[in-house]
Amino acid sequence: SVFYNSLYIIYMFLIGTSQSMSPIVSIYFQEKDYYGVWYTLNTSLKIVLVTGVVFTALLLAFPSTLLHLFGVSDPVDLVVGVNALRILSLSIMGTAVTFLMMFYTQAIKQGKLSFLISITEGLILPVSLAYLLSGVMGIDGVWVSFLLAEVGTIILIYLSTRLIAQRSRGELSGFFLMGSYHDAPVLDVTIKNSLEDAVGISQKLIDFAQENGVDPRTAVLIGMAVEEMAVNIINYNQDKIEYMDILTKIGDEHITIAFKDSGTEFDPSIYKPEDEGSFESIEVLQKIAQEISYARLIGLNSTVISIKR
Repeated sequence: SVFYNSLYIIYMFLIGTSQSMSPIVSIYFQEKDYYGVWYTLNTSLKIVLVTGVVFTALLLAFPSTLLHLFGVSDPVDLVVGVNALRILSLSIMGTAVTFLMMFYTQAIKQGKLSFLISITEGLILPVSLAYLLSGVMGIDGVWVSFLLAEVGTIILIYLSTRLIAQRSRGELSGFFLMGSYHDAPVLDVTIKNSLEDAVGISQKLIDFAQENGVDPRTAVLIGMAVEEMAVNIINYNQDKIEYMDILTKIGDEHITIAFKDSGTEFDPSIYKPEDEGSFESIEVLQKIAQEISYARLIGLNSTVISIKR
C-alpha cells in the first residue's frame, strides 16, 4: 500500500503530462504537422522520464524514510517494505513510457493499440506474472512481476508499432509511428483576420504550388480552397479572432491544407446549404476538396482539407 500511495503521486505527474500532450498531438497529427507532433512528444517524453528518474532515485535511496512517513515502524515490516520498494521502483521508468504511449497512440488514432497497452500493462501481464513468479520467488516474485510487466509491455509496443508501420506502406515509421514529409514542400504561414490577407495568401499558395511542380489548374484550386476557407473564417468570426494559421503540404498524390483558428466552432465538413447563416464559400470549398476533416480541441478549430493532384 505504501508503494501504491507513492505511485499515486507519480501518476499525478505522468497522467498530467500525458493528458496535456494528447489533444495537442491530436491536432498536429490531423494537420500532418509531424514536426509539431515530434516536438510535443519529445518535450512530454523528457518530462515523464525526468519524473521517473527522480522518483526512482528517491525510492532507491530513501525507502525507510518513505515507510516511516506512512507509519510503518515494525522491524519485520520495514525489511520487507524496503526490499519491495527498491524492486518496485525499478518499474517506474517503464510506467512512464507505457503511460505516455497509451495516451499518445490514442491521440494519433491508434485506439486499438492504446487499449492493448492499457489492458496488457494494467491487467494481463502483472496478474499472470505475479501468479507464476510468486510460486518460484515468493513475495518478491510479486514485486518483480510489475517490473517485467512494464518491460513486456514496451516490447509489445515495439512489435506492434513495427507491424503498423509495415502495413502503412511508408506513411508511418519508428517506435512512435511518426509520419514523414518525405522531403515534401511545406509552407506554414499565419495571416491576420482580414479579407485582404485572405486574398493575398491565396495567390501566395498558387505560386508556391506551381514552383513545386503542381499543375496550374490544381494550383488554382489550392488557392481557391484557401481563400474560400479563410473568407469563411473571417465572415463567421468577424472581430472574434486576430490570426489564423495555415499549413500546406504538397505530397505525391495529395495536397494537404490545415487551418487552425480560435474562433467560433464551425465544422465545414458537415455544412449544408440550407443551414441558417450559411456561407457560399463553404459550398465552393466542398466542391474543390476531395476530403474535409474537422476537430475542435483545446479551444481551437482544426480543419484539414485534402485536394487530389
